[in-house]
Amino acid sequence: SQFMSFIDKVIGDFPISNAGMHLGAVQFASQAEKYSDLTGEKAAAKAARQTIKAPNTTLGTQTNMHLAVEEVLKMKKRSKAIDIMLILSDGFPTGGMSDGSPAAKAFAKAKAAGIKVLFVLVGTMFRFVPMPAKWASAPPIQIDSFSGLEGVRG
Repeated sequence: SQFMSFIDKVIGDFPISNAGMHLGAVQFASQAEKYSDLTGEKAAAKAARQTIKAPNTTLGTQTNMHLAVEEVLKMKKRSKAIDIMLILSDGFPTGGMSDGSPAAKAFAKAKAAGIKVLFVLVGTMFRFVPMPAKWASAPPIQIDSFSGLEGVRG
């Protein structure tokens, strides 16, 4: 519930409009599911979030970040407008973080396509085993627990 509440508030914070920012939504686990193509309608973005499933549902239990990146790259092909991808995760990518891993390849493709990758990482484990810096366009935001999400909104 803290995670979903955070997403609702972030969507409310963003200046989504047809003349400005557009937002799309993809949830990932063992598989990825696109809930919304890019939209400039704030009401449509909020409605798309309402269809996102609670964690640990039919999407599985893995953390296949590369599948989410692939969905974003498909969106970019159709719209040419994506320039920031925010990854919110509480787990390491399935397949590891080595240079040849699926996640490493996917984030390299995203950056080659001009997408800035930003991470919000939930869990103390990221203090000890960081995500590869070359995957991101800025240092990650790291918080210890889902209850700390509210503090990172700013």
